[in-house]
Amino acid sequence: YKTHQEEVTISDNQTLEISPKLIADYASVTIASSENTYIYINGQSKGKAPWKGDLASGVYTFEARKDGHRPSEISVDINPDQTGKKYEIPAPKPIYGTIDVQSTPSADVYIDNVKIGQTPSEENIIIGSHQVSIRKEGYNNYNTTVKISEGTTEKITANLQERKTQSQTSYSSKTNTNGSRMYTVRYPVSDSN
Repeated sequence: YKTHQEEVTISDNQTLEISPKLIADYASVTIASSENTYIYINGQSKGKAPWKGDLASGVYTFEARKDGHRPSEISVDINPDQTGKKYEIPAPKPIYGTIDVQSTPSADVYIDNVKIGQTPSEENIIIGSHQVSIRKEGYNNYNTTVKISEGTTEKITANLQERKTQSQTSYSSKTNTNGSRMYTVRYPVSDSN
């Protein structure tokens, strides 16, 4: 609230009743930005967007931050007349690096479990750590983690190995009778039979 100040004169044996009217010196505001951004007010984290709260009159810097993005900010002069107002901070801009994926044989490329194409593949992706998987039916998957930096190219080369299948052995059986006894013989069938 704004400071209330007035001059009064009190005489002996006099009671003076004062009823100052306090005037709000803050505004209840909402600060928003794009999805999955975090709000900072004058450098102090306020949590995930949107943020709602009371701010005393004054000049503030509202900032939106998001991993792998350049922060964006606005400067606002808050006064009580702005109660109920919503401030929208522009979405942070993504920062990109490049990933170059090669494989023998050609295969599907997944980044963070999202298929982006087939090898050979060169893609711009947001900086930070990413899970890369190279997959082809009948071959073992190639999985790795890469850290992408701004303005650089991370190269991945994979030589996929054919998936080994468990050998399947065929069996044949014969049943013979010898008096009152019966027995079964099982033996592998070779390719030459």
